[in-house]
Amino acid sequence: MFRFTKDHLRNELNAKIRFSEVRIAFQPIVDARSASVWGYEALTRGVNGESYPALVADMDEGRRMAFDKLTTARALREASRLGLIQNGVRLTLNVRPTADLAAVDAAFVARAAKHYNIPKASIVLELTEDAKLSCADFHKVVALHRSAGIATGIDDFGSGYSGLNVLATCGADLVKLDKQLVRGIDSDATRQIIVESFARLCERLGSLVVAEGVETREEAETLGSLGIDLMQGYYFGRPVIGTPPVLRFTIGEHARPRARMLEFSSWNGPVTRRA
Repeated sequence: MFRFTKDHLRNELNAKIRFSEVRIAFQPIVDARSASVWGYEALTRGVNGESYPALVADMDEGRRMAFDKLTTARALREASRLGLIQNGVRLTLNVRPTADLAAVDAAFVARAAKHYNIPKASIVLELTEDAKLSCADFHKVVALHRSAGIATGIDDFGSGYSGLNVLATCGADLVKLDKQLVRGIDSDATRQIIVESFARLCERLGSLVVAEGVETREEAETLGSLGIDLMQGYYFGRPVIGTPPVLRFTIGEHARPRARMLEFSSWNGPVTRRA
């Protein structure tokens, strides 16, 4: 079993009490263009289906940090046990870094991934929107991820701290569009313009885009026509304890005047940005 250093075990006893009440669910992220599973997002759930915010609502910072490390290690263990991370499939993990970088970090994840025989190049650490980091702190976190060979994602882009200034300052390997931008996009011309422009911007910056919260065929087809291939939501598959089934891959034929987005690969060096 993966073991933590003494510093990591602070508040572990209380965290383990809550930890015993959780399970790890996986939700597929599909590449609708190639009709394949691109990756899985690991999600912490209570035994009665409670969400992560509900599980940590009464925890102080110390307990929450210990809890996050325990659940991150469990997610890696479960993904390895289920054989989910094969043939280039990725695993995305939600992390909530603090300003002093004392929470789950890339070095911890890299050690745990090695223990569970998961290539670190297949891991994306999604920075959750409640982290509320400054651009300077965000830059530090991304630099630490990159030095460890692990990719960085921005969750719920379009809400919380996730502004364009973050992309301008240090970029990200993966950006997840907030579901509020996705919901009902098939009948909202304004959102279509915003999402299509954002997809083109991210393509030029070398960032992949995932559309979250896709629930209908119409939404999926519209997103595909706007240049987004990677999608996640109930239309394709719900979070499931164990190996989640994928409900659908294909979303119908649609005109694609532009080239498909860049394939994701682990970060290998600094990105040169134009002044």
